[in-house]
Amino acid sequence: MRLLLTVLLTLLVSSPTRAQTTKRVVSSEGCAGINPRGEPFMLILERGENVLDSLTQCATAAQLQGGMISGLGAIEDPELGYFDLKKSTFVRRRFAGMFEVLAVSGNFSRDRKELTTHVHVSLGRSNFRVIGGHLLDAKVAITIELFIVPLGEMPVRTMNPELGLRLIDPDAGAEPSPTAR
Repeated sequence: MRLLLTVLLTLLVSSPTRAQTTKRVVSSEGCAGINPRGEPFMLILERGENVLDSLTQCATAAQLQGGMISGLGAIEDPELGYFDLKKSTFVRRRFAGMFEVLAVSGNFSRDRKELTTHVHVSLGRSNFRVIGGHLLDAKVAITIELFIVPLGEMPVRTMNPELGLRLIDPDAGAEPSPTAR
């Protein structure tokens, strides 16, 4: 009897609830059902969605406690950034047209209590040349398939005075999200 109760209790505690689905492929509207400390999942964005806004909204809706982002797809009219270390400033540039997203790499962290979505991309042009940098803005041209791995704790960004940038600080420790369940 004790074994049966232990098994039932274990199943009850580990079973997904309505708020925590086992679905692993979601659209931007399906993020609220993701377990923020759970398994990796795919976020599929559709034509016309703003990439960064959709990522941030998904992380907020899922109440993610940090996470890693990777992916591929196609975007149009991206704005990319490059940090010029000598001038201590971001150089921004808008590129017209459609681009294949060869790689997305990024993370979710906290900066001054705000969720930060930090994404870099490598983009292929129709002439097979590649450009890349910090993704500042873009709309989905066809689709974007993003693989998100929840971390279970929120990395914290602090000012690095030597570089003049807010970087993830391993000594700051992870910070619980204000939206933690």
